[in-house]
Amino acid sequence: MSTGMIAVIATIVGTLVLCVVVVWLVIANTKKQAYQGIIARKNEEGQEGVKDGSYIVYTLVVKTEEGTEKSVVVGKEIWDQFKVGDRIVKKLVNLVPLGYRLKIC
Repeated sequence: MSTGMIAVIATIVGTLVLCVVVVWLVIANTKKQAYQGIIARKNEEGQEGVKDGSYIVYTLVVKTEEGTEKSVVVGKEIWDQFKVGDRIVKKLVNLVPLGYRLKIC
């Protein structure tokens, strides 16, 4: 086998290993994105953009069932749908959080 052929095989194997590592990291990160809990706070914060001037960042602060707080940046439409005290569920398959209002008797 020539040196060129070995270099080609090594490149292909290295590329495959890199692809496997990237897929594994994406899957591991996706698992961290699932959560459920209650909306503790809603924040609107103005930010200064370098090119586009100022803009508003909409954040939902979720008190998770594990007892931790998680800040979730969402668009205005999603932010407007939730009120403090609403239950929120973000499953692995959802691209955006889904929620429903808790009925307090």
